[in-house]
Amino acid sequence: MMSTHAFINQDHHVLNCLICHYAVRPDGIERHYNREHKLKNDEVGAITKMASGYSLLDPIELPPQEDTRGARFYLEK
Repeated sequence: MMSTHAFINQDHHVLNCLICHYAVRPDGIERHYNREHKLKNDEVGAITKMASGYSLLDPIELPPQEDTRGARFYLEK
């Protein structure tokens, strides 16, 4: 499930912020979007409502994930 600002990762049962790409704690959704992104109350309410339909986990409880992105080289000549 996805909104403009949030995505429910159903594989890991977490809410991901599409603005900053953080996994957001279930008990901190309103705080995250209000403080970090200054979203309007109706936008935050829509995200909270969407999230309430899922049994979300605290991202800190998830095991570390393997980085499958491969090496990235950012140095230029």
